[in-house]
Amino acid sequence: TQTYFLLAAWVAGVFVLGVFPGFIGRAVLGLRGATARCGLTGAIGFALLPLLALAAAFTIVGFPLGLLLGALFVALLYLGKVAVALALGAFLMRWQGPQSFGRAALALLIGLVPIYAAELVPAAGGPLAMLVNLLGLGALLHALTRPTPPPPPPPPVA
Repeated sequence: TQTYFLLAAWVAGVFVLGVFPGFIGRAVLGLRGATARCGLTGAIGFALLPLLALAAAFTIVGFPLGLLLGALFVALLYLGKVAVALALGAFLMRWQGPQSFGRAALALLIGLVPIYAAELVPAAGGPLAMLVNLLGLGALLHALTRPTPPPPPPPPVA
């Protein structure tokens, strides 16, 4: 069954890579540059997002907001594993900087394999999965709050 979960995560990750490459790229850069900050942000988000969703769901006006926050939390938690796997795969392949779509999809698959394999280890699988989830959630929350850098100016015309 882990193989199915790995393939599902890879398909979802390839979709996100294709649709939101800048967003995932910012998350991976955040993981590479500030891993501890991503972990702390993920822990805070893991504690607060469900509470905010639940608190909002108790009011009639806030019920749709609570559902939206709950869905956002679940999506970010799932896709956080994609960001961590992409960073891990690029690290294992020793790739730096922006990559083509094919190389990024390969790095994602290479990063997902050790993550899902580690989850099978009896005593350490749960804590490792939690660490991956917290790092990924934090990286995605940082990527959501970081603005997209402006494109470089065009070269001067002679």
